[in-house]
Amino acid sequence: MLSVIVFSSCNKMNDFLPNGKDKDNKLKTYRGTPVSLWEGKATAWISVNRMGEPVELGLEITPKSLDGLPETNFSVAEVPLPAIAKELTPFDHIQIEWASQGHGMPGPTGPAFMGPHYDIRFFITSLEERMQIPAPTDPTAKFSILPPAGYMPANYFAGRSA
Repeated sequence: MLSVIVFSSCNKMNDFLPNGKDKDNKLKTYRGTPVSLWEGKATAWISVNRMGEPVELGLEITPKSLDGLPETNFSVAEVPLPAIAKELTPFDHIQIEWASQGHGMPGPTGPAFMGPHYDIRFFITSLEERMQIPAPTDPTAKFSILPPAGYMPANYFAGRSA
């Protein structure tokens, strides 16, 4: 007969659960610099567990951000991430666009239309790098040149830039 007795004193692994939260369900949240978003504010944030691992990355938009929205389509706000978020994740910043007139998008049965809404994008390239990309309407950028038909999905939706 074989008996095994295991004594455990201080097992640090018991302090952490697989969902990234510690046994007391605590995360440390870091907030970025708030930016104006129409009549409200937008702030990026990241929550980190006690092991220093990112658990949540998000964006807070205050209710006043829905007040005084412009009539123009695609007005942009750039939201900086907290410095620790840029260290722990591949993301550089968040972009918010207000699509007052909505826009087309691919749908399950073909192109569909989505009414007024915010578009929120998390970027891994810096704003400076993005500003080097030509506008979709720039004819020298050749964005509308697509691969031959055999290389494109049958239901490919070119969108507004092609």
